[in-house]
Amino acid sequence: MFEPTPKQTLILWDVLARGGSAAQAEMPFKVEPKDREALVRAGVVTVKKVGRSLWLTVEERGWSWANDHLDAPLTSLPKISTSEAKVASRKRKPSPAKGTQVTLQLWLQRLKTFLRSENRALSDLFYAAKPIKIDSTEISFAKLRERIRAFVFQIAGNPQRNGVPLSVLRREFRDIDRATLDGTLRRMHSEDGTTLMSLDNPREIEAEGDAPLNLKGQMVHTLWITR
Repeated sequence: MFEPTPKQTLILWDVLARGGSAAQAEMPFKVEPKDREALVRAGVVTVKKVGRSLWLTVEERGWSWANDHLDAPLTSLPKISTSEAKVASRKRKPSPAKGTQVTLQLWLQRLKTFLRSENRALSDLFYAAKPIKIDSTEISFAKLRERIRAFVFQIAGNPQRNGVPLSVLRREFRDIDRATLDGTLRRMHSEDGTTLMSLDNPREIEAEGDAPLNLKGQMVHTLWITR
């Protein structure tokens, strides 16, 4: 059973924050050989020499452990004397406290990127009562309709220059289950200025795979919005 020390946990988190692989020299604190070797023996990290640098790479077991131990304690930060601070300054290596701050900053940057890509707020980590993934059964027709229209105009122009393949729509709206998306497209087709159309070219039809929609017995492949 892998039970790392707080310092070993900090090493693991620092490498993960750098994408899962990093040169030891880049790490903002000193890595003792005993800690590095303990991680290797546990199978959570591998080490190889590239030029003059030692590279640490987190293996699958390390990712799995981190996923299950987000609350694992990190190293306690010892107090450093003035003389130790001067030595650290001369070596251009951060103090232990500064090193941990660098690791935290890396993770905050990754968290910021993730929250923006998912259109979430930091408070959602504490107060979200439901899964982050959108429950498409709760999405109103009007809201989804506007999302579809905005996407179509974005990639095909307004007025629309080309029909948007349903395969492209399905990739864009993969957070919506197929039944909900199909139902919305059928309702939009009944509106003036919105049309679902079939393709004639066999190669284009084949390229659509299972994306086409059955509309009253006819398979349609593209969406046109003219108003």
